[in-house]
Amino acid sequence: MLITIRRLDYYFRIPLSIVIVVALSLSIQYYNTEIYYKQKPNPFSGDYLYNPYEDYKPNPIKANFHTHSTVFFGLTNGSQEPHEVYSHYYKNGYDIISLSNYQKITNDKGNSNYIPVYEHGYSIRKCHQLVINAHKVSYFDFPLFQTYHHKQQVLKKLQHEESLIAIAHPLLLNGYDYNDFSYLKGYHLIEIFNNRKSYIKTWDKALENGYLVWLIANDDSHNINRHDHTFISWTRIGATDLSKKSVLNALAKGCHYGVKNIKNKEYNQLDSCKLNGNTLTVYFKNIAQSIVFISNGGSIQKTEYQTNSATYFIKPSDRYVRIEANSENEIICLNPIVRYDGEKLPYQSTFPPVNVVQTILFRFMVLMVNSIQFILLLLVNRNFKSQLFRRIGNLRQIKLG
Repeated sequence: MLITIRRLDYYFRIPLSIVIVVALSLSIQYYNTEIYYKQKPNPFSGDYLYNPYEDYKPNPIKANFHTHSTVFFGLTNGSQEPHEVYSHYYKNGYDIISLSNYQKITNDKGNSNYIPVYEHGYSIRKCHQLVINAHKVSYFDFPLFQTYHHKQQVLKKLQHEESLIAIAHPLLLNGYDYNDFSYLKGYHLIEIFNNRKSYIKTWDKALENGYLVWLIANDDSHNINRHDHTFISWTRIGATDLSKKSVLNALAKGCHYGVKNIKNKEYNQLDSCKLNGNTLTVYFKNIAQSIVFISNGGSIQKTEYQTNSATYFIKPSDRYVRIEANSENEIICLNPIVRYDGEKLPYQSTFPPVNVVQTILFRFMVLMVNSIQFILLLLVNRNFKSQLFRRIGNLRQIKLG
């Protein structure tokens, strides 16, 4: 091993050293890792039913919380300036548009109702989160691999009493694993529609395991001139007005729904969703090809065809019930009606306890890996200084000669 390293050509030492230094730098963050006890899921239960649409009024606010503009001198994010993005969405019927640039809060000056958002995360597997109503950018992340424990720790670090955390494009590049949603806590929303992509099954996984998280739907557009990236997915919010407080309150209690229309044109809207005892009745403004009632883990319970209204009797075995309305080129998803004890909604906001022993063992393992990297760096650069000065001297002799 030593003989091989000593024989390395001078010109390979620099790039190899850079690789080792970068790997060492990226892995240092893992010293902060916390290992948690995985708590057994607690599915929704109780004799009471919570309907997030109890105070819903027709003609809800149209919003998009995930889109990008130019930033960092155009090296990343979107293709247009912020004012161009705002103008484009407002002209096309949106009431709320928030830019969610990577690791940067972009404001809309002069708009007192603007909700600041940024997209958090720089891991290679795209474990990203939207921080809605953000006050400060967090740079805490694990840039290489992320286990359940790392993802849980990031969500824990992002907490702020005035912010809502949304999981962005789950399953993209397998950043978030499907089974993560059996245990993860500390997020309020999950992006079930991201442009043309659908991540509904991850949402059902969380709901099935008793995690009360609401949906959100966004474009995630990086270029407003691309019709396949803009006006595809949006969120309709049953807020009383456009004030930041009203919108955030409606999002927090689930009084909103998500829409995806691949033809960039809205067809249908929710008119009402009423609960009378155990009888759930939904009305839409226009006739849908199908209205589907879905329960535990994504199981279809009932489907009505070619109608704008449908009724479903919630069975004792239904821990939650959600509704989808399907039309040509369009799907609307409503937040679930969930079981609870009649006093406190099951948000499960407390984080799992830290396993101190496993945390120490993991950090010791990171120390061992970093030590090997550091030793390798020293070996690669052994006698590097003397060789460098020798080569500089040779160059001077050639120049003088």
